[in-house]
Amino acid sequence: MCTSCGQRQGPEVLSVRYWLSQLVESYLSLDGRVPRSVVALLFRPGFLTREWLAGRRVRYSSPLHLCLWTAIAFVAASLVGTRGPNPAGWAGDGGALIERMLPLGFLAAVPAVAWVMHLTDRSRDLTYVEHLVFVAHLQAFYFVAFMPMVLTLGLDPGSDLWMTTLSSLLGTGAIVYTLIATARVYGGGWAGTLGKSLILGAGYSVAGPIATALVSVVIAGFALGVTALVTTLFP
Repeated sequence: MCTSCGQRQGPEVLSVRYWLSQLVESYLSLDGRVPRSVVALLFRPGFLTREWLAGRRVRYSSPLHLCLWTAIAFVAASLVGTRGPNPAGWAGDGGALIERMLPLGFLAAVPAVAWVMHLTDRSRDLTYVEHLVFVAHLQAFYFVAFMPMVLTLGLDPGSDLWMTTLSSLLGTGAIVYTLIATARVYGGGWAGTLGKSLILGAGYSVAGPIATALVSVVIAGFALGVTALVTTLFP
């Protein structure tokens, strides 16, 4: 612990072991650093990642901690949004719990997307875990930014104009945010920034559906297991 600023002393080069230790230490703990981190995340693209890579971490939640809590909030918002006048909303006519949990697939895709960024980073200035910090912060932003859309999924405004307008605004904002955050973290010209952003999008387009399918299988298996156990114990 630094006697001047209170910052914990950590390794200069982030490792997977250090990353996992941070996750265990802050597992499901919620404190004042989360709101502070969310504000910085929303209004200062790339700032949290740069602070973490520079070792200034004591004031902010760890990237995995932040990503986990924003994912939980996003899922909760999607559950609330499907209970409006139009309950089909996000989950479809069946309202299946598995479909409502599909956003967790994007959380599961974060390590794979970070690996794609690491493999395609020609400069090799960042380690895999440092790419993981960037992608985790980016995914946390996506969860928060698209929360208004899932909260209004159950509304029935009489037409699709509201949802189309909102999704277009949020989508455009997410693209602009991604470009700015990428430029601030990786540096370089806008051509390189655009290239990295396209690689990021390609990584999500491949890893996202695969991770979502895997999460769906796990949730379905868990649900079947619990059902079988309850049926056995209480015939």
